[in-house]
Amino acid sequence: MKALKEIYETLNQYLRLRTHPVAIKLFESREDAPKGYFINKNANICQLVAKARYHHLISCIAREQHVCVLGSSCLGFIKTPERLKSGKLNVKTYAKTLEAAHRFQANVTKLGDHTRKYDAAMIAPMDISPREPQIIVIYCTPAQAVRLIHAYAYQDGRATEIKTVAEAALCSAIANVMLGKDFVIDFPCAGARRYGFVQEDELVVAFNYNIAEELLTGLAETHKAGASRYPFGPYLEWTPKPRLGFETTKEDLET
Repeated sequence: MKALKEIYETLNQYLRLRTHPVAIKLFESREDAPKGYFINKNANICQLVAKARYHHLISCIAREQHVCVLGSSCLGFIKTPERLKSGKLNVKTYAKTLEAAHRFQANVTKLGDHTRKYDAAMIAPMDISPREPQIIVIYCTPAQAVRLIHAYAYQDGRATEIKTVAEAALCSAIANVMLGKDFVIDFPCAGARRYGFVQEDELVVAFNYNIAEELLTGLAETHKAGASRYPFGPYLEWTPKPRLGFETTKEDLET
């Protein structure tokens, strides 16, 4: 596996990201997390990802410091409580009926639906991560996401399937990767926009660190082929038509 900094630099070379790619690792025991990085207040993981990608800062968070019950359930910091699992919290907010709200909530992948498993998390800029991560998170534009989709498809043509209700997108993407999905794209939720400063034109992409080299190969090869490069260049092999009077005429050429 290439060094984290090399992967970081290659992602930026081909994607020209506005903010830093983020390395994430979940720990069953906080004793295994890197020392000296635990925050001294309660927070949400989307805030800490913002600190990593905007300010290039490393953070660790213990399970009891995580504020959002939905994010805590997604990350396996807690067993998903019944008020969340039932859909009760989403009635009239995101769903018309309790039945619809229950279905809505079931469509958010939560490690806590199985059991409480994790005690802490590390969130770090990828190039200075003090631990090898499990997951890489990137916030990018749809055009940059196209490049990642092409890179992911390069080896065998596989499709990227997006299943979403646009709720807890960051945390559920992390959960999906922890449960075996290699590559996830989702639409950031209202909370991530409010607390994590996600911009209107950004998608969240999460992928298993183990496929990082495969993605880099896909990015390099599809870039080399030329059909899919970022930024996507306009087609310029055409003859412009100036407005009346501004064309170069035959008479101009003969003077």
